[in-house]
Amino acid sequence: MMKSGYKWVDGNGENIKAFKDPWVRGVNQFRVNNSASTNFDDIRVSDLLAPGERSWDVTKVNSLCSNCDAKAILAMPVPKNQVQDHLAWMDSTDGRYTVKAGYRYWLRYWGEGNQLVRHKGWTKLWNLQMAAWKARSSYHISVSDVQHLLHLFMDCGFAQNCWRIMGFDIEASAIENCNDWVLKCLADYNTEVMANMAKVLWGIWSARNLRVWEQKNMTADTAMQWSNKQVLQWQEAQKTKGKVIVESDSWLSVQAVNNDSVNQLEVGYMIQESRTILRQNSDFSVSFTRKQANRVAHLLARVHCEAFSFQDYLSPPHVVLESLMDDVAAIY
Repeated sequence: MMKSGYKWVDGNGENIKAFKDPWVRGVNQFRVNNSASTNFDDIRVSDLLAPGERSWDVTKVNSLCSNCDAKAILAMPVPKNQVQDHLAWMDSTDGRYTVKAGYRYWLRYWGEGNQLVRHKGWTKLWNLQMAAWKARSSYHISVSDVQHLLHLFMDCGFAQNCWRIMGFDIEASAIENCNDWVLKCLADYNTEVMANMAKVLWGIWSARNLRVWEQKNMTADTAMQWSNKQVLQWQEAQKTKGKVIVESDSWLSVQAVNNDSVNQLEVGYMIQESRTILRQNSDFSVSFTRKQANRVAHLLARVHCEAFSFQDYLSPPHVVLESLMDDVAAIY
């Protein structure tokens, strides 16, 4: 479903298959009708340009495409500079994907007639000022997972303790379907109550992930404190939304990026590129923080130094996770 919501935006045209990929504005599903062009599956958009020029080869486009498709292609401007092709979310005004845009797309093409997604509780959900709650709630769970959800969020002792800590008296035995129960609560309760319920669900889910993926346990008290803290921090961040502060414990690096002096060493071009990026993004800034306050970044840098190579991680290194857990334990 997610893949079907994206379209290509033409840059140099080298990565877009002209008769297979979605890229043409003004035609159905952004795709060229290739019913009569089965031998052209590997033709790229760049092949439709005039040789040596940044303009369409009108004769070629007209000969390969239907009148409707050719007209749409020739109406599209060709970038004068050699920029890269890139993907954009078709169901938005700026091409960027958001949870709300994804949900709206799913509802339009797959959710029609589904009584669950038409429930008025969803309106209240989108109004909750909790980003992570919205992200998790956009995932639609199959019927086969219902019993698992009831145990995870309602029946088990850990979950019941979490609900009690947050002041809720939940009769788990009376709940038959977790999704229906949450949507009913969304429709019936006020925003403050729903925000607290979301904190409980978020905390339980985060504790579950910690146990499954890291084999580490979290008490109900700690889970609720952590969840509440995360929500408060996110709400506070919304007051200064758009401002991003990049912290570094390298005083020389911070000074070099923030000053206008020319660095003649090998790293000079990297410093200049960093300055250019910062000037193009006025909401970003770089500041210094002591190593003691930036232990995770320091440990992560040491991993690379000790290996004498670049490394890609599909999950955080153990040394970083251990440091984060120590920080959490120190807070609580």
